[in-house]
Amino acid sequence: MARMNLKSVSKENQVDQEEFAVIGRIRSAWGRWGEVRIQPSTDNLSRFSPGQSVYIGSQRYVSGASRIHKGDVLLKLEGVNSFRDAEALQGAWIEVPLEWLAELPENTFYHFQLLGMDVWTSQGEHLGKVEQIIETGSNDVYVVRGGKRETLLPAIEEVVREVDVMAGRMVVVLLEGL
Repeated sequence: MARMNLKSVSKENQVDQEEFAVIGRIRSAWGRWGEVRIQPSTDNLSRFSPGQSVYIGSQRYVSGASRIHKGDVLLKLEGVNSFRDAEALQGAWIEVPLEWLAELPENTFYHFQLLGMDVWTSQGEHLGKVEQIIETGSNDVYVVRGGKRETLLPAIEEVVREVDVMAGRMVVVLLEGL
């Protein structure tokens, strides 16, 4: 499941308001020819392949050469030709329009779709909102916070019974001990 954050950004030469998904953040400039070091927040690293378009702020960039280095992506962007150019982008979010995201199989969601979602038990008790998603080897774990209470919910069919992305609502069944 891809890990992305959702942002709404106004873009020039596009529809007035379009929603974008964050696919990474620029950590720093890399080398003297204008490469940037990116901390990816997507499982789909092909988004950084040569020829792919990405947005930084309101500017569209085309990816040049890219490679993986210690878990980060080193990327050359067209038009970014010096260390100083790359350094000016430090800390910026790298985004793509939501319409560019791949369609997921049924009952599979992007993390950004779940973060902030209200969580209710099947008995109608409001547990809080999904504030974090922990990736484990076997399944994700949703960190739900409501007031001073924190609940960890494994993302398995026995627990998560309903997810309504449009309504921002998840219904769960608490297993013994949760």
